[in-house]
Amino acid sequence: MGAADGWSSPAPYVASQDGVSWGFFTKVGSGPWKAQIGGEPVACLEVRFFPRAVVTAWSFRQTQRSSGAVGATPIDYDVVVSKRSATPVRFDPAVADRLASFVAANPGMSLSSAANRLVDEALRMAEHPGVIFRSGPTGRRAALAGGPDVWEVIRAIKSAHAAEPGLNSDDLVSLVSDNTGIAPRRVNTAVRYWAAYPGEVDAEIAAAAAAEEAAEQAWLRERQLLAG
Repeated sequence: MGAADGWSSPAPYVASQDGVSWGFFTKVGSGPWKAQIGGEPVACLEVRFFPRAVVTAWSFRQTQRSSGAVGATPIDYDVVVSKRSATPVRFDPAVADRLASFVAANPGMSLSSAANRLVDEALRMAEHPGVIFRSGPTGRRAALAGGPDVWEVIRAIKSAHAAEPGLNSDDLVSLVSDNTGIAPRRVNTAVRYWAAYPGEVDAEIAAAAAAEEAAEQAWLRERQLLAG
């Protein structure tokens, strides 16, 4: 809520962020929304501002008092305010130029979503040395540097565990390492990443299984058709 000169109660406003500047939009009664843009360029690390950053709506009616002041009573129009404030970040000019070039090369991304993704991935790689991120048909996913995707390693571990439930953790890692040619320490890197982001990796395993099942069913239908 922001105060306005001559008002007996705060005037509602909405704060917005486009990755370039702050904007404040105000409205009184049934009047039009008015935008005030200002401030030095900043980049917001909030991705998908609406609806992922949960918002809260307040409704107000602006009424004219006899004194000429404006008072607030329930209902008239909605004002949406983010529960969490944005995180402004100042980039060096050279970094800002590179970020803008990255956005231009990736249609559909904004400065905010690009900064969010790049920072998130950089933090994950710092937390899990040996893990990188690569793009593919299913989007961005974690992978071992110079090796398979993390989900592929975890699926191999789950399969090995199902086949050999009596193996301890070290023997299980060794079995997967022997079968895949991936060094045990790198198998453990994938395991640690999965432990930090299990839902993400398990969803990739499920998506791969569904795609493989669909491909197999399509192949079987082709064989049946050709066999007459």
